[in-house]
Amino acid sequence: MILGILVSAFASPSRLFLLILIPLLLFSLLFLSHPMLHNFIFFAVFFFLGTLGLTLAMNYLPKDHLFWQSDGVKKVTLIGEVVSFPQAFAEKTRLLLSVETCDGSRVSGIVRLTIYNRSSQQNSRNGLELDYGDRIEVTGTIRPPGHYRNPGAFDYVSYLKRKGIWVTASVSVQHTRVIEKGMGHTLLNWMMAHKKAFHSILHASLPASEASLIRALTTGDRSGITDDMRECFARAGAAHLLAVSGLHMGFAALFCYRVFFMIFRFMLPLSLLQKSYRWFIPDRLASMVTLAWIPFYTLLVGGTTSSIRAAIMIMVYLMAKIMERERELFHTLAVAALAILVWRPPSLFEVDFQLSFAAVFALVLMLHHYKPAKDTTLPQSLDDQARIGRGGLKKIFHQVAQLFVFTVAATAATLPVTAITFHRVTMAGLLTNL
Repeated sequence: MILGILVSAFASPSRLFLLILIPLLLFSLLFLSHPMLHNFIFFAVFFFLGTLGLTLAMNYLPKDHLFWQSDGVKKVTLIGEVVSFPQAFAEKTRLLLSVETCDGSRVSGIVRLTIYNRSSQQNSRNGLELDYGDRIEVTGTIRPPGHYRNPGAFDYVSYLKRKGIWVTASVSVQHTRVIEKGMGHTLLNWMMAHKKAFHSILHASLPASEASLIRALTTGDRSGITDDMRECFARAGAAHLLAVSGLHMGFAALFCYRVFFMIFRFMLPLSLLQKSYRWFIPDRLASMVTLAWIPFYTLLVGGTTSSIRAAIMIMVYLMAKIMERERELFHTLAVAALAILVWRPPSLFEVDFQLSFAAVFALVLMLHHYKPAKDTTLPQSLDDQARIGRGGLKKIFHQVAQLFVFTVAATAATLPVTAITFHRVTMAGLLTNL
């Protein structure tokens, strides 16, 4: 599938040809009996599915899409629904708007909307407080996104297109009006309301810089991260901490699992355990609760590619644990990659996808070859105790060395992507990540 996506990025094949070819390949399986031919057909099907997926995502727009009206000259009035958690900066608010009408005509499409205000207090003075699910009306200029054409510069246009955004708009706070609140999905409304309340508690309890940092680490909202703070993390080789990924998802999943494991361990009656054929043991129940909770946390942090990858891997791992099946990390990583690419093929070209999978692949590769030895010898004398004490120090040193090797492996795997994308390589990450 990755090969198909790469081919589509350079060849731009016909949609009609692919839509006819893929069903024909699947239909041919009915007349073929050789296993090798079946393997070849399945390989071809996924190859062309990747090609078709990227072609549809990057080159196809419906006739009523707002893009066809975005000339960047005249002002238009848009009505639509806020479909993201609004990010409030010092002098602007940024959000995604699912457009319903443009100057009264029905249209479709997602707009990256920037609402400018003169000061951070102007939102409250004008009574404008935007949330996910609000239906709003704005008047401003819409245009296709543009970027600098310097060689090697960040391709902002392709970045937005990969996320399904073909139009940007900028308006002033005076030309923004809330028509109706709470129009989004009930569950997402509930989650976003709690996310907003959590942010309010942070800013009421902590200085602005600390509150913004914790907000980024826990809920994925980086709107409060200053350029200086981002630069400090980048120079320290720890910029990945500001994006919710496997580390954050792993901590959250482990915390949830441990809490419910202790609850079920002390509250579960023994009679229920004996009658349930081992289905109601604390370990399995805690895994089930964690499995159900992970998707909610993924939505809460914004559903970035790295968080989705981590969520899929954790959920597959927990399902294998619940069903008492072998937990093969390479297979789990492949399932996560396939699910993301089926859902959104352009993710292959996003830096968080590349960094996330490169780092985890290196770590899994190291885990696959590292088999720690266990010393089960019991001390029989003072000499034995002294030997074990020296062995304990040696074991601690060995474990630290292993952690360092793992850090080097993850750094080496992500270094080419980091160098090409950010034009920067820092060796401080070998120490900070350790």
